[in-house]
Amino acid sequence: FVRLEAQADTDAKKLALTAFQQAVNAAVTARRAAIDAAANTFHQGVDGAVNARQQAAEVASQAFKKAVADALAKAKTDCAAAGADAAAVKETYRASVTAAREIFNTARQAVEKMSLETLNAARKAAFQKAADDFKAAMDKARADLKAAFGE
Repeated sequence: FVRLEAQADTDAKKLALTAFQQAVNAAVTARRAAIDAAANTFHQGVDGAVNARQQAAEVASQAFKKAVADALAKAKTDCAAAGADAAAVKETYRASVTAAREIFNTARQAVEKMSLETLNAARKAAFQKAADDFKAAMDKARADLKAAFGE
């Protein structure tokens, strides 16, 4: 701005330079605010996705533990019953634990598929819009300044 101030020899040029400085400052502030807002939205979205993933993993883990505990309790009850066939009880227990493990693995695989593509796309679009708006504001301010300086 110093070089422009040296060229501003009339009051009209000084006013135009002041308007240019204000427009540049406003454009920079708007760009920073837009980028900060987009970054905050992205980070909040990532935090939410991570929390949801952790909760889903915890739910799957708890369901697996409960299924195994239920299978063990049923096996103990069946063993305590008179005339229980140990091989049948053992096979029922194994089948129950295997089914619980398969359900847990399916749930775990679903949990691991966390996608941030929509958040990335939204952030990228917001950054691009901020850059485009900044460029448009700077071009307008530059054109107004050139018109006032007679260039």
